[in-house]
Amino acid sequence: MRKPDKTIVINSRVEVYKDKRNWVVFLAYSGKDKNGEPKIQWQESFHRTLSQALMYAAEDAAVDAGSFDEIINAYDLLRNDIFQYATRLESLLATSKE
Repeated sequence: MRKPDKTIVINSRVEVYKDKRNWVVFLAYSGKDKNGEPKIQWQESFHRTLSQALMYAAEDAAVDAGSFDEIINAYDLLRNDIFQYATRLESLLATSKE
């Protein structure tokens, strides 16, 4: 699946999208193009519910953690990004109703 243009951007590494059946998580990672130049690529995973999708993203954020405190920090950072996105969305919805 090619990453759609209209995803929900959680942060610079995580975007989500709802298709007909699943929530799709796109995780950015550094790769190389066919000429060997650095390129951002996207890994996708499919989840039945939004909570499963966000849990997957949070777990991925904690993969490189070396301690319990770093795991908690990774979860907190992603949770904060999600909260900020939800706040912006609520603000936009409130503005559009006026």
